[in-house]
Amino acid sequence: MRSISFFFTGVLFIILLCYSLYTYTEINSMKVSESLSPVKTEAIIEDKSVIRNLESHRKIHTNEDKIFFVESQNSVHHKLSGRQACSIESAALMNANATIFVIFLTPKDHVELEHTNLTDILLQIKNVYFVYLNIKYFSKDTPLEDWIKTDELSNSKYVVSHTSDVLRYLLLYKYSGLYLDMDVITTYPSAHINLTNFACAESYKWINGAVLKLTGNSGRKMAENLILEVKKNFDGEIWGRNGPELLSRTIKELCDVSNFYSTTKCKNFTILERDKCYAISWEEWEMLFQSRDFNIARKRTRNSYFIHLWNHFSASRKSYKSSHNALNRIAEEFCPKVYESLDIYF
Repeated sequence: MRSISFFFTGVLFIILLCYSLYTYTEINSMKVSESLSPVKTEAIIEDKSVIRNLESHRKIHTNEDKIFFVESQNSVHHKLSGRQACSIESAALMNANATIFVIFLTPKDHVELEHTNLTDILLQIKNVYFVYLNIKYFSKDTPLEDWIKTDELSNSKYVVSHTSDVLRYLLLYKYSGLYLDMDVITTYPSAHINLTNFACAESYKWINGAVLKLTGNSGRKMAENLILEVKKNFDGEIWGRNGPELLSRTIKELCDVSNFYSTTKCKNFTILERDKCYAISWEEWEMLFQSRDFNIARKRTRNSYFIHLWNHFSASRKSYKSSHNALNRIAEEFCPKVYESLDIYF
């Protein structure tokens, strides 16, 4: 009996041992299989509605062409207007291979953008990204770091406009690209312009920075000259002093010219003639809104690369979609989805 008991005990032990070995092998086999198996096949889709810091965005450090828009109202809360959205859509459609950064300035480390059908339209465009920046952090390790801390800019009489001026120079100093004001409609691909560095004459006397492209070493040097000029001669009391005046003065010195009557090239920088960006001057901005000026406004802008809407003057002027004016037709052609989404006026 004892031998039989030992026999069954041995058999039971062997069975339990085999089961334990089998279970161990299966578990480890599953672990190895999981570790060797490919990543899940579901596509990782970026949530573009999450507004990230510009400098931590994966696209900012690539060699892709970049286009920058800046909403320079320094606030946590932002909302895009129809014309701003039109500017962004037009740039994205004309430059499908470029990355479009729409930058919202904030005093904090986050931003809240009001959700509208306009933001939905823009976020559906694959090359458009909403980002934010804090200018005090953004200026770190640049020639403007200490100057920004003085609050001379934040105490400016025209703080939004002057912040926009300073920030475009700083952006192009840190990251090559094309800067566009939020009231500029793009009507021609920038790649086809085939210039590394350019701006447009607003008149024979002034260059306007609403359209400004600076790339490569020469572009960065130009941007450095501009921010050093800001640091040296910033004027918070006069609206255009740190924009067109500063830019024009710097380029006149660079190119040794006294006026901008025609396209000028010097030291890898091109000053395009007025009709490429400002065919409708600020004194004539109402032409874009008036039906009687439709033909002349369309003719003037026929060869333009960009069309400036002069928001400083035109912001409160409504363009009813029922009106037969140049602005409506331009928007319908170059920002079709945004224009279609608007109900009564543009």
